[in-house]
Amino acid sequence: MSEAIVSTTLGPVQGVAVEGAREFRGIPFAGPIGGARRFRAAVPASPWSETLVADTWPAMVPQPPITNPDPVKQAYDESVFGRSYVTGWTEDGLYVNVWAPAPSSPSGPPSSGAPGALRPVMVWIHGGG
Repeated sequence: MSEAIVSTTLGPVQGVAVEGAREFRGIPFAGPIGGARRFRAAVPASPWSETLVADTWPAMVPQPPITNPDPVKQAYDESVFGRSYVTGWTEDGLYVNVWAPAPSSPSGPPSSGAPGALRPVMVWIHGGG
């Protein structure tokens, strides 16, 4: 498993190589919202100078389980969208997980596409209730 370090506006982040992609797990995009910050507007995340090792899924915000009235589809949903990645529960869910094409070498640029070519980007904005 090769690892890569990328620069962000908050500090360096080290991801992990998994199945032909780089994963960066649990990068904070805002400051913690627990304790005295509960029910207040989010504040910017504090920058860091040491490399943030982004190899662990952040704790998950509580949400209802996936339900489907069809038992076969329910079993499929549970197998595909299972909770094996859940490391715990918290109300502090202001983290982002990022996937990028695997580098051609541990320190090189992503291997897909021509240098400087545009690549597709998917943004998933999770909703509230």
